[in-house]
Amino acid sequence: MKRIAQTILLAGFVLGLASFPSRGVESQMRALQWAYMMNFIHYVSWPDSGIDPVVKVCIVGSNPFDVNDGDVKLNEKNGTITVTLLYDVLPEISLLKTCDLIYFASDISLAQLSFVFSGLSDLPVLTIGEHRGFNKLGGLLQFIERNKKLGFRLNKTLLSMRQLKVHPSLMRLSD
Repeated sequence: MKRIAQTILLAGFVLGLASFPSRGVESQMRALQWAYMMNFIHYVSWPDSGIDPVVKVCIVGSNPFDVNDGDVKLNEKNGTITVTLLYDVLPEISLLKTCDLIYFASDISLAQLSFVFSGLSDLPVLTIGEHRGFNKLGGLLQFIERNKKLGFRLNKTLLSMRQLKVHPSLMRLSD
């Protein structure tokens, strides 16, 4: 039964790969990226996560999503609570170390990303961004757009090194 539920959730996730219409592309893409990130939480296992883990989601840079600082979402499926923290500028590494998932907005420079990744290199923090070369710099999940469709690339080597376990179905969807 659990397998069927996972398949249904995954099918809904895949349906989100639809093409973007020409108007409102940016806002629709951002809404889809946010939906992806909230779904990624279900397919990633952090080390030492309890039965009802609190997953702390942080957004660094200009917030491109329709979420506010301090938003709390109770997920009825598995009890996950998502706390959203927003940082307009790059905060101290010590603050970022408290995050489980960090989205880096496009206004964060490659040099800043490289600095942050070196400070988080030994921690199980899922880093997400859309910068060109994000995965090569040390990011774990890079959003990509091909033929007006949203996709993503996983840095499988670093995911393993950071002890983040990704469900095989999510690995198959990765570009």
